Amino acid sequence: MRRLAVLFAALLAMPAWARDPLVIIVNPESGVTRLTRQEVENIYMGRQRRLPSGLMALPVEEMFPAETRLRFYQTLVHLPMPEVRAYWARMYFSGQCQPPRQTETAEETLEVIAANKGAIGFLARSKVDRRVRVVLELEPSAEP
Repeated sequence: MRRLAVLFAALLAMPAWARDPLVIIVNPESGVTRLTRQEVENIYMGRQRRLPSGLMALPVEEMFPAETRLRFYQTLVHLPMPEVRAYWARMYFSGQCQPPRQTETAEETLEVIAANKGAIGFLARSKVDRRVRVVLELEPSAEP
């Protein structure tokens, strides 16, 4: 009984975001049913411009709350936001590719992805609805 109480207390002490994993979502008509972490990283860092189904990828990132975006990049590419911004500034000004499309809210992210077959985004699992398909759940990795 004591172990259960300790486990329950530890769970309550976790920040809410730690209990609500980030998921990668796509338009259900994209032809994509699953993605790997590497594929998502390549799409979000501009190294891969197409989804595995052949559609042009439209990566979307929710700007607010800021901790969702921060958590996404730290979990996926292990970079702090200043380094991500610097990376995208170099890529954009060199003409290599465009940074992800930015949205203000989870609802706007859902709307953009539902309206674009090639769109891909990330949200907290609790914000996902039937307009999109979950193709990967991001678990924090132990890698640096």
